[in-house]
Amino acid sequence: MLRSILIVPDAALNRELTAALAAVPTVEILYTFSSYPKPDELLRSIRVHKPNILFICAKELSHVESLVARLEEVRPGFPVIAVGTGLQPDYMRAFMHLGIREYLASPIEHAQLVEAVGAIERYLKQHPPPVVRIADVYTFLPAKPGVGTSTIAVSASCALANDLGVHTLLLDCDLDAGSIKFLLKLGNTASIKDAVENAAKLDDDLLSQMVGKWEELDVLHTGELAPPPNIDLPGVQRVLTIARTQYEVICAGLASSLNPFSLTLMRESNLIFMVTTPEIIPLHFARERLRSLSELVLKTASGCF
Repeated sequence: MLRSILIVPDAALNRELTAALAAVPTVEILYTFSSYPKPDELLRSIRVHKPNILFICAKELSHVESLVARLEEVRPGFPVIAVGTGLQPDYMRAFMHLGIREYLASPIEHAQLVEAVGAIERYLKQHPPPVVRIADVYTFLPAKPGVGTSTIAVSASCALANDLGVHTLLLDCDLDAGSIKFLLKLGNTASIKDAVENAAKLDDDLLSQMVGKWEELDVLHTGELAPPPNIDLPGVQRVLTIARTQYEVICAGLASSLNPFSLTLMRESNLIFMVTTPEIIPLHFARERLRSLSELVLKTASGCF
């Protein structure tokens, strides 16, 4: 089974490609971008959804070049199929330079699609991608302050690390009121803010020196409760990128506000856990948070604790 992501801003072409792929049982659509994403957004989606093929609309060559070139830097040889309504000579040269192996012209013929998919399947059998274990990310979002999110995040992380033997990193990302440093008696170990501030020089060795320890669990706490006026979001993503290659699971306890820091972490998440209690006010806020997350197209698992 080929797991695919689609980037098709053209609505009519999007519908045509989706319908055509529905008739090919060996291809599964994991996610569809209705506009050209930024390169980092595409890479984040690939980390979360783990596809092995990309379909991209060839309408805007500049977008195709920037996205596929960035993808080639990170995942050399990643299979890409371009889709369009017409093909100019300079497009073909650009596709060959980018390593795009197949092109589908609209109207898409079933036989043409099956042939392109078959070519990708044969390529993947001959050139299997290297197996790189990327950590799953689970974020814990409180419906409101004080519902026990830090306790839940600590308990889940300790169970993974200590009881199940899963190499786990716990991040305390509630910069206003993080309590995990106190709960786990971590002392003067480094914080998530320290890691982000040193993101430019962060590597595997430096990260291993920065984390605190609670038995088998690694932790980056919030540090002093003096949140920076602005946290470097690209730095946050670099910390996560490095950590995801070193751990099997990353758990992050968030603040209750949907601030840019929390949203960055949630967009990297495999699953978001909404933490609430059965009282009226927390349940009201949980409903509002779920509505906001649904509008942001983020995946949640809600429950009462």
